[in-house]
Amino acid sequence: DLVVLDHSSGKSTAATAISLASELSLIVTVPELTALADGYGLLKHLTQSRTRSHCTMIVNRTTSPGEATYVREKLTAMAERFLHCPLSWLGALPEDPAVRDSISHQQLLCRAAAGSAMLTALDELALRLIQQLDMQRDTRSTRLEIQINESKVTADIKE
Repeated sequence: DLVVLDHSSGKSTAATAISLASELSLIVTVPELTALADGYGLLKHLTQSRTRSHCTMIVNRTTSPGEATYVREKLTAMAERFLHCPLSWLGALPEDPAVRDSISHQQLLCRAAAGSAMLTALDELALRLIQQLDMQRDTRSTRLEIQINESKVTADIKE
């Protein structure tokens, strides 16, 4: 099962609590300076408040692949340089007028614009998210098996 929780931007007690209970924290930003600062601030807060932080980034409302790459490279470089924290990349979502139209008409995007660029990008992003979570679970279970198999257990058996 997969549960995605969305909360307000920036750091907060709720964001920290949700992140501590999560396998993965998605840092979602848009290509605007204030949003990048909020995303970096949240990443910094999460990195400082937990021992193991696995965060991945999504850039929303991009106007081109080049813009998404630029934002990804800048935020990733800042995370590595100042926080010594890897920030993986999940993907980008395009600016799509179909989203605004579906909201103004109070319709689901899949009904309002079935073939929209946003839906295609969301499908691809969802598949990458599931793959990333599956890889994390495989790695975690392998580490657990190694820890269990390396532990020496003694038993006192009496008949």
